[in-house]
Amino acid sequence: MNDTVFDYMTFACYMSNGCLDQLQYCKQTNRTSAADQAICSGAQSMCRDNVEAPYYSYSGRGIYDVRHPLDDPTPPDYFREFLNLASTQEAIGVNTNYTQFSNYEIFYAFQRTGDFVYPIFLEDLQVLLDSPVRIALIYGDAGKSASPVSALHVSSNASRRLHLQLVRRRGRQPGSQFLWCRGVPSCRLHAHDRRWGRVRRDTRIRQF
Repeated sequence: MNDTVFDYMTFACYMSNGCLDQLQYCKQTNRTSAADQAICSGAQSMCRDNVEAPYYSYSGRGIYDVRHPLDDPTPPDYFREFLNLASTQEAIGVNTNYTQFSNYEIFYAFQRTGDFVYPIFLEDLQVLLDSPVRIALIYGDAGKSASPVSALHVSSNASRRLHLQLVRRRGRQPGSQFLWCRGVPSCRLHAHDRRWGRVRRDTRIRQF
C-alpha cells in the first residue's frame, strides 16, 4: 500500500466530520430511534469505506495474517470438510452442516442500524459473562482484523473482577507443554517444543 493511500486513510480518519468525529456522534445518541441509527450507520459507512476498505483494495495483504498475500487463503479451505464431519459435529453439539454462504438480509440489517460502530461491545460481553455461556477470544499476532492489543484490553477489562490462578498442564504428545493462565496479563503457549503464542484463561472467558 503506497503513501497516497495511507495518507487518504489517515485524512479520512482525523478530518473534520471524519471517521473519529462521526463515531462520537453515534456514541452521543441512544441508538434506539431510526434517526439515531441513521447517524451510526453513516459513521459506519464513513469509517469502513474510507479508513478500513482501502487496506483490502490496495494492500494486497491478507486480512487475518498480513504476512500472507490476499489471494492465499488463511486458513486453508480444508477446514470446511473438517467442520462437516459427523465426528466434529457431534463433538461441538451441532446438527447443521457448515456453509460459507452469508445471509445478506442479516448483514444489511446490521448495516442499516450501524451496529458495527456501537460503543457498547464491552457491556454486551459482560452480559454474556453474567450468563452461563463460555466465551473464547481467538486471534493471532499478525492479523489486521483481530488485533491482539485490542483483545487483551477487552478481556482484561471484562474479567478483572474474576478470581485467577496459574495452571500448568502437560500435553499428550512428547515435548508438548501448555500454560493456561487466569488473571495474569498472559502466559506463553508451547506445543511440540515451539512457542505458538500466549494464553489467558479464567472461569468463563478464554483468550487465545
